[in-house]
Amino acid sequence: MVHGKPRHSQSQGSVERANRDVEDKLACWLRENRSRTWSEGLSYVQFQKNSCHHSGIGCSPYEAMFGGPPKCGLADINLPPHAYADLDSEEQLEQLLIPEAHDDEEPERNTDPDGAMPSDAEINQELESPQSDAEPVPGWVIEVHPICVSCDLHVTDGVQCQECSNPVHSDERCSITQQDEPRSSPEIPNQLCIICSTKRNTSTIRLHAYSSMKRQADRMIENTNKRLKTGTIGETVLIPIPDVDRGRGEHRNIKGVIMSEADGFFKIGTVHGRLNGSYTRNQFLDCSEGFLDISAIPDAEISLREAAKKSAVGTGQGYFHCGCLKGCYGRCKCKRAGKLCTSKCHKNSSCGNKNDPS
Repeated sequence: MVHGKPRHSQSQGSVERANRDVEDKLACWLRENRSRTWSEGLSYVQFQKNSCHHSGIGCSPYEAMFGGPPKCGLADINLPPHAYADLDSEEQLEQLLIPEAHDDEEPERNTDPDGAMPSDAEINQELESPQSDAEPVPGWVIEVHPICVSCDLHVTDGVQCQECSNPVHSDERCSITQQDEPRSSPEIPNQLCIICSTKRNTSTIRLHAYSSMKRQADRMIENTNKRLKTGTIGETVLIPIPDVDRGRGEHRNIKGVIMSEADGFFKIGTVHGRLNGSYTRNQFLDCSEGFLDISAIPDAEISLREAAKKSAVGTGQGYFHCGCLKGCYGRCKCKRAGKLCTSKCHKNSSCGNKNDPS
């Protein structure tokens, strides 16, 4: 996911690049599936986009979020890969899914000597009653096994997770053996539950992604510094004028001079005053000639639009329109300014200001 604003130059390129990738993948999906409903393919495009390797973070966005590669098909089942690698039929899969190592049965109940099975109400009453010195009911044996933190099934011969100390099965479905880390005790197996293992992998992958993004940012800054010459105080530069602030037939740039610099941000002045804003090095162009001097810059602070308007021959700002809904006779902005309405004003054919106002 790329976050940015349409008018924010630092993120606009990333947003448009991501949008183009989504459009291309969606077009391929529509062509391959012979469909015209593009909304049905958004989920597939989203999954493919999130599971692709990203050169900036060194892994896929899915791995950076969930700590592992995406799982599809049988890989989404809580089974080790070698268990379903040689499956050929659904019957074999059903037999594999029958719990063998996990004891998912109810607690064992032994009958009394007469062969009568105690009821659930009697067992619950015995469990909830306060402990006393009285002897237990003969013939009743209740075995309570701990619950595995990974699969929520009873554990009969499991181990404890080394990190959270919760009971867990010792097979590959519920725990992972850490081979590289030293054991805290020779008798305690070095195993982690699936939850702790996923948390540890997620932290490791996110640290790697952060370092990869930092290296990428450092390379971008280094390339920018090589491509752009460092601005010096007193140097004449050219500031591009946005299209909405530039009249038709006017110059695309306005001349300025660097007044000061602080942490990579430059203050620029023009012949009409100092610009009220700071500029980075990539926001202005080099000028080989020294047209302006710092001593000739007025102390007044103006905006780039005002400087462009004062430097223009005409009105200074393009796309002048009135926006009238009817007629354009009395309160028309174009008529009062002595201008003719154009196609940018409105689509009303009964405009009264399309002819010569004289």
